Amino acid sequence: MPSTNNCLPKNHRHGQKVLNGLGLGYEKIHSCKINCMLFYKEYETLDTCAICNESRFKMTSQNRMTKILQKVMRYLPLKPRLQQFYMSMHTATDMRWHKEKRVDDDVMRHPADGEAWKEFDRKFPEFVADSRNVRLRLATDEFNPYGVLNQHYSTWPIFVFPYEKRAVVDELKDLWINGVCKYNKYTGKMFTLRAVVMWTSRKGYMTCPICKEDVTSGWHARKACYLGHRRWLPCNHEWRENDKEFIGNTKRCLKPREWSGDDILAQLNRLNFAPFGKIVSQIRPSTHLNCTHKPMFFELPYWSKLKLRHNLDVMYVEQVVFDTLMGTILDI
Repeated sequence: MPSTNNCLPKNHRHGQKVLNGLGLGYEKIHSCKINCMLFYKEYETLDTCAICNESRFKMTSQNRMTKILQKVMRYLPLKPRLQQFYMSMHTATDMRWHKEKRVDDDVMRHPADGEAWKEFDRKFPEFVADSRNVRLRLATDEFNPYGVLNQHYSTWPIFVFPYEKRAVVDELKDLWINGVCKYNKYTGKMFTLRAVVMWTSRKGYMTCPICKEDVTSGWHARKACYLGHRRWLPCNHEWRENDKEFIGNTKRCLKPREWSGDDILAQLNRLNFAPFGKIVSQIRPSTHLNCTHKPMFFELPYWSKLKLRHNLDVMYVEQVVFDTLMGTILDI
């Protein structure tokens, strides 16, 4: 007999209805077959790609009444998901912790204790004035359903987003300029919620936005590692001369120049990038470093003003270090 306490949806369709009712559904946006562009906004009515002329629909028999799409992007809207944070009394209180309850004692416990967060506060006091406004970090990640076990088979759900005219950038612009009206469970009133993207994640040998071509990177334990951090220390620091503890060499070079967002934007504007998609396979020029395109985030009014636009996921790094350490100790 089925349990009366089972609250799971009866089927997939019913589960979708529940998520849509909570504002956690998705939107379908048609995409080019080879990811050149989205059929979105001014391109919404086109039947062929404006870049490569690929058809929006698959070739079917002439007597078929419905058209089959080549590719569809399922977009998870950001605004209704932000609303959920203020639908609970507990999370509505936690969302303001960084300003109302955080202890500022020069100890690094939270991103709000960092210099990048504080400099943003100084540059955009109007945004900071309302502690209910949200700061976001965009990350790309995946998960293995079998954990860290050595399995021959695993399932990896993948979300692919064409950058050209990407919907999330338009939504982020609106959240910065206009905001969205939300209900606050804690106060029982409506308010205008604004949001800002503080950081994203990057990868690759030339990924550091500060060091740029002066980055020191290498391959170790199936990961791209970034070395040479001792050059940021004072010139007379004892660790600079310690070769035994640091891969067998000393470090006497000066720290690299720190490029501002405006400097990087000016450099990107001078470069010529290949079009999106898979039309032509081109070798990236050395002048482009780690850039394959000009990031769409530079269209956000505040992006070039941020002190730090890319960072590492601290919790993920802690997990990798812990897993590696325990695996070594337990000989897994």
